Amino acid sequence: MACKNAENALHEKFELIKKDEDRTIGANESLREILHLKKLHRIELFDNSNLFGSYNVSGMVVFKDGKPNIKKIDIPLTNILSAIGSKNFPKLVTIFLLLAMCPSK
Repeated sequence: MACKNAENALHEKFELIKKDEDRTIGANESLREILHLKKLHRIELFDNSNLFGSYNVSGMVVFKDGKPNIKKIDIPLTNILSAIGSKNFPKLVTIFLLLAMCPSK
């Protein structure tokens, strides 16, 4: 009975791994095909938000090979983004330039 329980637990573990791969690697591969790309290893998404033109925040999400990659941006953006105002495009340009000038460690 213990062997059967261990076999079932192992089977369930492999099923979870397969589902995770289908969800991440499979989705990444589908997106690569839809976009007609030869390879797709990294996706970066940015979002800016503010409250009535104040309290600016920006977020960046990175996926590597379909899996989320936690990346902390160590750039003090608050004062810079506040000076720009509520327009999203200038904020994104500023963030891209800062990221280019301050590569990750």
